[in-house]
Amino acid sequence: MDNKRIVSIVILLLMGLSLSAGCLTASSQEHEISSGGQTLLVYSGAGLSAPMKEIKTAFEKEYGVAIEYTFGGSGTLLPQMEITQKGDLFIAGGMPAYEAALKKGLVTDCELVAYHVPIIVTPKGNPAKIRSIEDLSRPGVKVALGDANATAVGKQANKILQNKGILQEVNKNVVARTATVNELVTYITLGTADVAIMMEDLYNPKTMDCIRLSNEDNVISLIPISVLTFSDKKDMAETFLEFVISDTGKGIFADHYFVPYPDPKYGTISL
Repeated sequence: MDNKRIVSIVILLLMGLSLSAGCLTASSQEHEISSGGQTLLVYSGAGLSAPMKEIKTAFEKEYGVAIEYTFGGSGTLLPQMEITQKGDLFIAGGMPAYEAALKKGLVTDCELVAYHVPIIVTPKGNPAKIRSIEDLSRPGVKVALGDANATAVGKQANKILQNKGILQEVNKNVVARTATVNELVTYITLGTADVAIMMEDLYNPKTMDCIRLSNEDNVISLIPISVLTFSDKKDMAETFLEFVISDTGKGIFADHYFVPYPDPKYGTISL
């Protein structure tokens, strides 16, 4: 084969590679244009971080839209949303946080994702021999609860204890009121508290024992998601909301031990 023919073949190969690269670039640009290169900012209750991170991965893969989260208790998230007036969606750990946001004009109508079910947990082996909700009022028992002003579980725990008429006695035993539900896990795992009231989805049978409450004694909440009123990407925000409440989104919540909404096990729960 002479040199001229070799050179011609090399040129043709290079042209082919260039065209292929051009097609790939065009395809990538088209994908970015179709999604608008958008990033959605989502405010999320700290206790929902596990399923929401998985939903982020699935949504980004399907839509090519980046998701950024701000996780925290409602006591942190609500002022942040109100002051900055930035962001696109809010998924709360319970209805009280959503209702507070609604009163401030921060959110639109919500859709329901799953239930937040409080349970009583102790360190593995239950050294304090907790058997019922009444045992939290027993003298000397170290109790960890969520901050009622910052967390859904804190508000629910207070209502549970009020309904049993033992809130004042239990408050005498409280060693911590945490800003997030995840901190309750730490208190139980390290054994610095004898007992806590936290959400069912955070229960780890390897490090904890669990005492479940009857529906009559419990205060079960709902997890709502809504678009923020000041979002400048409302169409894509609605797309993300629909993804979260789809079978795929609720399936991810179920994989993380949440009970998707609706479920007859918990009957009718007023909003």
